Amino acid sequence: MDDYASEDRGTARPHTDGGSKKKGGGGNKPSSKPAWALTEEGLEDREFEEADDLVNFASNLDFDKYIEDYEVRNAIAAVKDRIAELAKARPRAEE
Repeated sequence: MDDYASEDRGTARPHTDGGSKKKGGGGNKPSSKPAWALTEEGLEDREFEEADDLVNFASNLDFDKYIEDYEVRNAIAAVKDRIAELAKARPRAEE
């Protein structure tokens, strides 16, 4: 059983090391480790980084660009149509 476990660990290491090399040697950053391997401070740092990324995305989002997108307009139209269908069906269901 130990041989199997060591083989499994051996195959996992190159993948993990490869990921840190792609980031320019940033293997010590909390975001490069799995969540279970982080300290509480590391988890908090990761959460703050993710929150900052989300805030930056929202701040830089060009809403008009996405609203003008053909697929988004079609999706919004489909949602509006479905809402109208449900609104028509609701009074019948209450009777």
